[in-house]
Amino acid sequence: MNVTARRGKHKGRIAIQFFKFTVSHSNYIIFLNSTDLIYLIFNKKLTICQRKITQNETRLVVYKSAMSATQHYLNNTLNMFELIKYEFEEDGSVSKDTFQLLQRELAKTQNHVAELANLDNPTPENINAKVKQSLYAQ
Repeated sequence: MNVTARRGKHKGRIAIQFFKFTVSHSNYIIFLNSTDLIYLIFNKKLTICQRKITQNETRLVVYKSAMSATQHYLNNTLNMFELIKYEFEEDGSVSKDTFQLLQRELAKTQNHVAELANLDNPTPENINAKVKQSLYAQ
């Protein structure tokens, strides 16, 4: 980048700031040619776009982890319904123990999903740790 400086006629301190590009020196004026100005603008916009892409990629990874964890909990609950279906086909009714087991499983699922929703720092690592923690708590 070509940046030229020329001694100014002004007494005192002159500072030029452009997109966090700061030059400060006593009695100097900075001149940027049009190519350098376009480069600075393009580079700044490119940096902003790259940052947005990185943020969106991170959000997508967190979203996928949260959906995977939620699917895990819901599948466990749906397996309970399979047990009820099997028991009903065999006996024509559902035992009180099975019904209580289903109620406990539904309550656990509700708690697990609420814990996922209330994570302070929802990263894939924290989400996976919460799922593992719930597996060992059983």
